[in-house]
Amino acid sequence: MKPLDGVKVLDLTRHMAGPYATQMLSDYGADVIKVESVPHGDPTRRTGTAFTGDESGLFLIWNRGKRSLAIDMRTPAGKQAVRRLAEQADILIENYRPGVADKIGLGYDALVEANPGLIYIALSAFGSTGPWATDPGTDPVVQAMSGVMSVTGEADGGPLLIGVPIADYAGAMTAAQAAMLGLLARGRTGRGQKVEIAMLDALISALTTRLASHWFGGEEPARHGSQHSVVAPYQAFETKDGWAVAGVWGAGEAWPRFCEAIDRAQRHPVSDLQAADDRRVA
Repeated sequence: MKPLDGVKVLDLTRHMAGPYATQMLSDYGADVIKVESVPHGDPTRRTGTAFTGDESGLFLIWNRGKRSLAIDMRTPAGKQAVRRLAEQADILIENYRPGVADKIGLGYDALVEANPGLIYIALSAFGSTGPWATDPGTDPVVQAMSGVMSVTGEADGGPLLIGVPIADYAGAMTAAQAAMLGLLARGRTGRGQKVEIAMLDALISALTTRLASHWFGGEEPARHGSQHSVVAPYQAFETKDGWAVAGVWGAGEAWPRFCEAIDRAQRHPVSDLQAADDRRVA
């Protein structure tokens, strides 16, 4: 048995962040029904450079484990079909721009009366309030606005995108977490709820090391290449026989053990300090 066996998810998402969230729920055992609007469906079906027949590899990897249904949601009959699916769902996830679901009659207020236990997840780039609420946003835009790009790259270079769509992943994982916490809350209260997830908020929450250094030490966030901003050695090193990665967290016992592992035990500063302390005690 998987954790979400028996849980029904209605997936009204497209592109990446939303589909990745529902794909994770499917991996945990949920029965996910993905509703795509005709005539073209999820635009990711036609996006990318690798295809199997006429199906994009990106679409397939983010939508595996789901059942799919094509509906013309511009018609009254199509919208009614989606509402009937929502009446039977435990979780609904959509990633329209804020206000669009309400406009087409598939917002939380339109669905909760018939299904008070529905957990409704609205995933967007910037959330439903603030100056950018109605703006669309993609992963690189959110990466840039979050500040993540400004601390990525070499010190003497410009800001860089992360090598994977980290804003989409952050939004997806936060949405999946919200869905499962919604199930937990419903088990206690008997009621569902609406949860809004902004990709920008989700990604900003990953900047904890930089915020700690700024708030408590006054350090202005900067780029450090592959180095860690507060711990060393914690980076990639080019050696005579290839690249190696070292991650030593803290100077306590970890640093002497690292020096011993690279056959430099007699040369590490911690040993020198300890020896000095021993002499003072003696």
